[in-house]
Amino acid sequence: IYARGLLAFYVAVVLVSVFLHGGDTVVIKVLGDLFGLRSLGFIVGATSLAWRAGASAGAYLAGVFFDITDSYTAIFAIAAVAMFICFILTIFTFKKKPSPAPVSG
Repeated sequence: IYARGLLAFYVAVVLVSVFLHGGDTVVIKVLGDLFGLRSLGFIVGATSLAWRAGASAGAYLAGVFFDITDSYTAIFAIAAVAMFICFILTIFTFKKKPSPAPVSG
C-alpha cells in the first residue's frame, strides 16, 4: 500500500489491522464448532503455529523463487494451486448437521 501523507498511512494501518485480526475470531469460531470446546486451546495453538510457520516459510520461499527466476509468477501460480487444493479439501471437511426434529406440543 502506498500512502501519500501521514493521514493516509494511519487510515491504512487501521484498516489492515481491523480486517487482518478479524480473521482470527472466525477461525476460533469454526474450530470450536468443528472440534468442540474441550480441546479448543490446544487446537487453536497448533493451528496458529502451523499457520504462522506456513506464512513465514512462504515468504522465504517466495524470495528464493524470485532470486532464481527474477519473477514472482511461478510462486503465485504455486500459491494459487495450493489454495485451490485447500478449498477443495475444506469442502469435504464440513459435514451437514442433521436438522433438529420438530417439537410437537
